[in-house]
Amino acid sequence: MHAKPDLTLDDLVLEIAAEHQMTIHRVSVWRALRSLGLTHKKALQA
Repeated sequence: MHAKPDLTLDDLVLEIAAEHQMTIHRVSVWRALRSLGLTHKKALQA
């Protein structure tokens, strides 16, 4: 995540799934990030 700080949750899920050749659910990644104390960046509204 340090290498790609603008990565969205969906993109992170895809990267993890591809790297580890497994199915992973979005909510599982969200929970893991939250448990590590990582917050989300709100999208800019145009």
